[in-house]
Formats: sequence, C-alpha cells, structure tokens
Amino acid sequence: SSPFSGMSQGFGDLNVGARWQPFEMRRDAPSITTSASVRLPTGRSPYRSIDGQNLSTGSGTAGLTLGVNASKIIDPIALFGSASVGVSMPARHINQVRDNVTLVAVHPGPSLTLGGGFAYALSYDVSTTMSLQESLSFPSKLVFEDGTSSRTSVQTSGMFPLGLGVRTSPQNTVNMSLGIGLTSDSPDFTLGMNMPLSF
Repeated sequence: SSPFSGMSQGFGDLNVGARWQPFEMRRDAPSITTSASVRLPTGRSPYRSIDGQNLSTGSGTAGLTLGVNASKIIDPIALFGSASVGVSMPARHINQVRDNVTLVAVHPGPSLTLGGGFAYALSYDVSTTMSLQESLSFPSKLVFEDGTSSRTSVQTSGMFPLGLGVRTSPQNTVNMSLGIGLTSDSPDFTLGMNMPLSF
C-alpha cells in the first residue's frame, strides 16, 4: 500500500445510545445501569478509502453494543465497573484492491470490553477518576475475489483513563478525560470532554 501524507477530513460514524437504570438507587447496594448503542456507518469506510489519497474516518459497518455498569459509593470514593459486548454487521460488495488482491467482503469479529476504577470527590463540585479499560477484538474474516479467505489476529487494547469532573450547575457536570495507551494496539493517548444533562 502507498503511504499517506497530509490531512484527511470527514465525518465519523454516528452513534445513538440509551441508558436504563432497572433498579432504584439504594445507599447500601450497588447502582446498576444498562446501556445499548447503535453505530451507523456514516464515516468514510476503511474498505472504500483510496490508497495513498485519504484515510478512513469510520468503521465501515453498522454495529450494536450492549453493556452493564455498576457503581458503589463509599464516601468519599465511588467504585465502578463495566462490561460490554459489541457485534458488527458484515461489509459486502467492497471491491478494494490492495497489493494485487481484491477484497470483496469482511465479517468483523465480536468485541469485549471490561473496565473498572474509582472516583474521588475533592469537593462538592470537583471530582477525579482513575480507571483501567481492556478491550478484546476477536478475529475478523476477510473474503477475497478469488474465493480464498483469511482471518485477522486478536487485538487487545488497554487504556488508562484519568478524568476530572466539574459541576457547573445543580443539573450539569463537565467531564474531561485523558486516556493513556498501554498496549501496541491502543492509541498513544485520547482526549475527551462530555457534559451529561439531567432533566
């Protein structure tokens, strides 16, 4: 493949999710929250990117992720853990040529993510978090035009996220995070910011 040099722009995949707390929160019991999210392949697919001209901005397939989160408050610390599993739809009718081989379909493997950590309240308005997150992506099947196929290797991604939460109003909190990659399959670092809203 040809190396890419320059800047590539475009929209990424669109994610739509929902969270549900099935049990009423109790002081003496862990709080359980379930979640579901759907990924729509609105970004540039890696299977349709042009070699040497641009980079992908999406996964190329639709996907579904189901997860569960648990947390327990032990003043002034909150312990939390999470687990999720993700599946992706196959990508067909690709017709991508790389190294004189034509890729026609990809069947992505499932993924499993586990995480846990703690949050510490510095004051009523400021808190910090520290956690560890491990993701496993199981082998995907690649199908070629000549009828042959191959499987990718298992990928493992370990991240060490650090976070800071600042309450800006009784209903709103701004969360900022820095993730440090721990494995060769992980990003070197990630930066994030979100603001959950309560109604």
